[in-house]
Formats: sequence, C-alpha cells, structure tokens
Amino acid sequence: MSQRTVPFSVRVSQEDAEFIAALEVPDASTPSDKLRAIIADARTRAESDKDFVGCWRILRELTGPAMVRLRELEYAERMHSELLRQAIECAEGLLAFVVAELDDEIKDAAKHLTQVEAGAADRVFTLIEMMLRLGTTKESKCFDPQVVSSRLGPVMELTKIISASK
Repeated sequence: MSQRTVPFSVRVSQEDAEFIAALEVPDASTPSDKLRAIIADARTRAESDKDFVGCWRILRELTGPAMVRLRELEYAERMHSELLRQAIECAEGLLAFVVAELDDEIKDAAKHLTQVEAGAADRVFTLIEMMLRLGTTKESKCFDPQVVSSRLGPVMELTKIISASK
C-alpha cells in the first residue's frame, strides 16, 4: 500500500532558501527532497530520545564529525589522545542515559530520581577511574604526555582527605 502524499507549501527567507539549496543531504537533490529528509530526521530524533540507544545515536551524530576530524588530525600529526577519546565517549553515555531516563513516563519520581542519580554517578566515576588510569605512568597516551599527571596533585589531596575522614 503506497502512502498518500499531501501537497505542502511554505515560504522561507532568502537566507533559508540558500541554506537548503547548499545543504548536502544524501539521496536528496531538490528542495522538496531535502525538506522530506529534514522532516524524516526530525521525526527520528523525536522518537529516538525515549531510549538510551536512540539518545546515544543522536549524540553520536552531533559528535561524529568532530571525532572524525580529531582522528584525521591525529593521523596526520602521528599523535593520539586517549583522554579526549575517553572523555567524549563517557560524556555521550552520561547524557544519553540522563535524557533517556528522564522521559515523560515516570511513576515513582523520588525512587526514579535516586536511580538516575546512581546511574549518573556510575558513569562519572567510570570517567574518573579512566583518567586516573591514564595517570598511572609519568607519560600518558595524550598529546601532552603530562596532561594527566600534572593535574593529579589536587585529586590525590582530596582522596587523602576523604580517606582520613572515613
């Protein structure tokens, strides 16, 4: 069964028309094709923010071009930053988790908020552990080999204070 289409007319500013004309959309060359693709993308985004994987995919779309550019620059310069890779991946996971968990269908809000907080803490402390692991050697796998070790002093002081107070 074919979907019935409905004519849809819209007026846009000259600036928006130029933007749509220059917009690169796979398998869409005409303004009508591009508008249909934009609507399909908006629908996918609206329906995807209800679960973790959908949220994570949206965030990956946002960070993807920057990650590709980072990898290109790393390759060209023969450099690598484990700190950037881990920080970005953890940030994506944390944000996807929080957005997906705070949907509209929350029954016991107090209990749910406690669970969301615990899940966020798990993800934040995973990032902290990853950063501390990068500091286990004098030189980490980062653009600046001392970027982690040079920042560990205050963290170590805080852990000593926390350990002493327990």
